[in-house]
Amino acid sequence: MNQSFAQQTKPNILFIITDDLGYTDLGAYGNPYNETPHLDSLAKQGIKFLQAYAASPVCSPSRVAMLTGKHPARVGLTNFLVGERKDENSNIDPPADWTKGLDGSEFTLAEYLKTKGYETGFVGKWHLGNQKGQSPWEQGFGFSRMISKNGLDYYNYSIAEDGFEKQFQDDGTYYLTDRLTDYGLEFLKKQESERPFFLFMSYSAPHVLLVPRGDKLAKYFFKYEKFAGKYNPNYAAMIESVDDGVGAMLAVLEEKGALENTLVIFTSDNGGVGLPELGPIPTDLAPLRKWKGHSYEGGI
Repeated sequence: MNQSFAQQTKPNILFIITDDLGYTDLGAYGNPYNETPHLDSLAKQGIKFLQAYAASPVCSPSRVAMLTGKHPARVGLTNFLVGERKDENSNIDPPADWTKGLDGSEFTLAEYLKTKGYETGFVGKWHLGNQKGQSPWEQGFGFSRMISKNGLDYYNYSIAEDGFEKQFQDDGTYYLTDRLTDYGLEFLKKQESERPFFLFMSYSAPHVLLVPRGDKLAKYFFKYEKFAGKYNPNYAAMIESVDDGVGAMLAVLEEKGALENTLVIFTSDNGGVGLPELGPIPTDLAPLRKWKGHSYEGGI
């Protein structure tokens, strides 16, 4: 154990964000089906927010707000990056003039913290553009492991490591959520007490496609009927993998003696999905109204 971590004057920051996780999806918020012991413990030991809102009901604008501290409209990024779909029954067009990515001129939280002496790391879903100046390694992150291909396929994807020149490509064997956790652990394990660190840990789960690890499914199927089919076993197993990752990272922080001086923040980018999207309905946001994509409370 490195006792000197506790003597740092600046706190370390572990910021964990999930993708399309609903307000009602964790045990700490009353879910009786999904098993999230590590997150429940985190909520019990820390501050559980009951009136927290995302800046947008979809991912890219919400994430840009977290990284810049600006409302998405100020940045011009008001839709998710491929959000050009139009309802054939509607006369409303997608946003006519919007910025498709986080412009390199924006000053990010990572860039700010670097000026304060922080080691900075990014892992996972970026979804803020990959043109020149937009990637995490150009936006203040010294350690970057960005999903670069097939972010919706948990067994067929690529990870760009500090640039597009070096890529990890899965061959159908390494579950994406676990891979992201391993990258997060890699960053945390190499941190030394001389400098504080900031890790933006951006899980892609439980965003559809609902592809879980098979070895986590059985218990959710066994208790499926107990809850009258209200909950989705695949979705539950995906959330459990995130919870396992959070537990592993907290264990490393504790082992290094860094946990007491680390701000651990867990959130979702927006509400969960409450309708069939690329498969069965993932979650139920009741008593909140609507879900992802809506500016009602179920979406934000």
